[in-house]
Amino acid sequence: MNTPANAVISLRRGLHRYPEISGHETETAGRILKFFEALNPDTVITGLAFVFAGSRPGPTVMLRCEMEKPRKMPALIPSAHGPPLFAPILPV
Repeated sequence: MNTPANAVISLRRGLHRYPEISGHETETAGRILKFFEALNPDTVITGLAFVFAGSRPGPTVMLRCEMEKPRKMPALIPSAHGPPLFAPILPV
């Protein structure tokens, strides 16, 4: 089913499949920009911040993407959705 929630889930999965090193997130930034520009935001703030004013009062939703990736790449783990994912680096 093609819903806004499924589109966001797909974006998140894509970002996790192809992580980039901190400070070099050009592909990641491009994916996020392409995703949100297609939604026609009312305002684009410097960087990758998008505002959708809406036309009716009601609940508000905020989506936040953190672009930082550790400089040391974690180990690969299998993924049922495509290429292997990177396991998170946990503090010791």
